[in-house]
Amino acid sequence: MEQVLPLSTGVIGARLPTHRLLPGLQAAVLALSPDGGADAAEAIMTTDTRPKTAVAGDDFTVGGMAKGSGMIHPDLATMLAVITTDYPLEQGEAIGFLRPAVERSF
Repeated sequence: MEQVLPLSTGVIGARLPTHRLLPGLQAAVLALSPDGGADAAEAIMTTDTRPKTAVAGDDFTVGGMAKGSGMIHPDLATMLAVITTDYPLEQGEAIGFLRPAVERSF
């Protein structure tokens, strides 16, 4: 459980109330599954009309999911996008792959 990364589409810079998240963390970790990507993508939906996912790979797998933007204040929206892989990346190597894709898509 040392590698849990909470995400939120709340106000940027506002701290999450971790005291409210921690009690459910153990049960959530125990419920994790290698086949749970679709469930996770559906779980983060709020006003989204469908889950947004992608999975690809032959020798390795790259998975991704995103949650559409949420309007927090006028002219301010946030979104979530998560990419996972079992490719043996070296520290700092992912930025070379991600930057061109992010610049075109976000």
